[in-house]
Amino acid sequence: MYHRNAERQLKALKMSHPKSENQADIMLEGLAETHRTLHENILEAQQRQTKYAGGKDITFDVRDAVWLLTKLFWTTRPPKKLDYKCAGLYTVSKVINKKADKLHLPKMMRNNNVFHLSQLNRYTPPGSGQPLNEPHPMIVHDSEEWEVDHPLNSKWRCQKLYYLIQWAA
Repeated sequence: MYHRNAERQLKALKMSHPKSENQADIMLEGLAETHRTLHENILEAQQRQTKYAGGKDITFDVRDAVWLLTKLFWTTRPPKKLDYKCAGLYTVSKVINKKADKLHLPKMMRNNNVFHLSQLNRYTPPGSGQPLNEPHPMIVHDSEEWEVDHPLNSKWRCQKLYYLIQWAA
């Protein structure tokens, strides 16, 4: 590793002017050994770095359901820490390359529909006993809008009409 015979390698460098070819050869061998050791250490450090810096290896196929992270989106919620972490449930419409996918977004969202894989999370359906997530509102022209599948029921209350709605998932 890094501490391997460091003093011995530096002693060879501290030699003053070589007095003979024999001393020059010894000094040259010491420098070559130091170079080999440093080269091995650099290669080992690079392999260790690529192992930990490679990131998560995920790929999505066409028609996979994904969540879109909202880190890079501007929303109307005032504090960013209270904002939704993921938006909508979208499907992958095209795989651009190993690091980018094209999503099928609603027409009311005026965003670019190609996203880096670090901005996408795989959708996993809720297990038994877990509540279903209600869809988050979409922000269109600074106003909230939801996608409605169809009304289920309606009733009058305090002279106002209220609807029970089935949300589009």
